[in-house]
Amino acid sequence: MVWSPLSNLLLYGDTARVDAAREAHVPIGLGSDWAPSGSKNLLGEMKVAWLYSHHVLHDLFSPRDLVAMVTRDAAAILKWQSALGTLEPGKHADLCVIDGVDGDPYDALIHARETQIRLVMIEGVARYG
Repeated sequence: MVWSPLSNLLLYGDTARVDAAREAHVPIGLGSDWAPSGSKNLLGEMKVAWLYSHHVLHDLFSPRDLVAMVTRDAAAILKWQSALGTLEPGKHADLCVIDGVDGDPYDALIHARETQIRLVMIEGVARYG
């Protein structure tokens, strides 16, 4: 399943039962829905998912879980895990670099602001930064 919590919360006042999905071992990807009601990018959607997990689901998903939902798990849902989703030789090297060197890197990404993005690489080519 693909979870878009902001759009769900704004449009319906509730969101998918990701707690039940996780308990049932359903793969969960995280994505922004559409611009009128969703986050404008995955960074924003990760923040909403973290807040929902923290305040409603009692920290069901760690920051590392949420980052996996937009990388490794999303690629696996699409059956693209042999080409992307993790940084390994032979795979597309899409990555971003954010400011900061302290603390947990997954938590730092979840809490990063767009102004903290220093580099974006797509297929190993610097596109921003």
